[in-house]
Amino acid sequence: ITITIIILIASSFVYVPIEHWGLKVDSISKEIDPTPLKSGAYGNSLGKQVYLFPRSVETINFMESYGSDSDEKVLRLTASDAASVLLQISFSYRLKEEHLAELYKEHGFNWKTSIQSNTRSLLRNEGAQFRALDYVKDSQRIVIEKAFDTAMRKYFKDGVVKGVPVIEMIGFYLL
Repeated sequence: ITITIIILIASSFVYVPIEHWGLKVDSISKEIDPTPLKSGAYGNSLGKQVYLFPRSVETINFMESYGSDSDEKVLRLTASDAASVLLQISFSYRLKEEHLAELYKEHGFNWKTSIQSNTRSLLRNEGAQFRALDYVKDSQRIVIEKAFDTAMRKYFKDGVVKGVPVIEMIGFYLL
C-alpha cells in the first residue's frame, strides 16, 4: 500500500524543464488547459500530461544540399525570368507564451514542420517576383532580403494562426 501511495503521489506531479513552457493536457479527454506553465513542478495533476514548447530563440536554416533528404535543404525557386535559383536562408523566431494553446490547437506537435513548409512556400512565391540576376547584385539582394523579411514578419504576425501573433520573428538572413 505504501509503495502504491508513493507512486500515486509522484505521478500526480507534472514537470516543466527550465528551457520550456508547458501546456497541461488531460490524458483521457485531451482537453488543454490554455494557461502556459513556467518551469517547475506542478501538483494535483493525476491523469495529466505536459506538452512542452521551447522558450529559447529557435532557428530554421535552409542550407543543406538540394539533393539531401533534410527538411532544411536550400530554397529552390523559379525567378520571374524563368531561371532556377537556389538560396541559402536562415531565420530565427521565438514562440509567444500567451498563445501556445492556439498554436497547439492549430498545428499540434507538427507546428515546427508546418512553419518550415509554409515559410518555404511563402519565400518561393515572394522570390518569384525577382529576376535571377537580381540575386547576385548586392543592391538588389538588399531589396530582396527586405521583401522576404517583410513577408515573413507578416506571416508570423497573423498567418501561423489566423489573426493571432503566436510567433515573434527575431531575424531573417539571405546568405
